[in-house]
Amino acid sequence: MPQYSFSDVGLEKYRKQTRKEQFLEETETIILWQALPEAIGPFYPKPEGAGQGKQWYFRMKAHFGEDSRHRAHQR
Repeated sequence: MPQYSFSDVGLEKYRKQTRKEQFLEETETIILWQALPEAIGPFYPKPEGAGQGKQWYFRMKAHFGEDSRHRAHQR
């Protein structure tokens, strides 16, 4: 059974947003994730082997915290 903190109980609305969260929110509005593959893809080196085509895309999203935020919302 997970241990709950005060923020999990209902005080989340009173919590101050951290600088990291502000940065990620701003980045989400600035970066168009749907258009990113077409913009960067032609300039990014092509990896060898099967299944390596969009590895850079997932690395970029992980770098900006997109995957971790997505996983946090799924919990």
